[in-house]
Amino acid sequence: MIKFVVCVWNAENYIQNCIRTLLNQKDTNFEVYIIDDVSTDKTVETTKNLIKDDQRFHLIVNQEKKSWHGFEEERQQEQLNQNSE
Repeated sequence: MIKFVVCVWNAENYIQNCIRTLLNQKDTNFEVYIIDDVSTDKTVETTKNLIKDDQRFHLIVNQEKKSWHGFEEERQQEQLNQNSE
């Protein structure tokens, strides 16, 4: 399985094209982690609408600016949450 990490910040104008490009891939065996780093535009809202029906996509919304360094911690927390369900 291929895993993509897409870090975004105020990407409202670009995220739709990014997600649609991933959705149109021929190989469907992948997961995408989209990490929003405290966007102040509609990046999170747009992302939620685009990925709501696709379990391969995971949105992580930082509450404080972390950039790339916070990804590993967020990913581990998400895995713990999934394992406890």
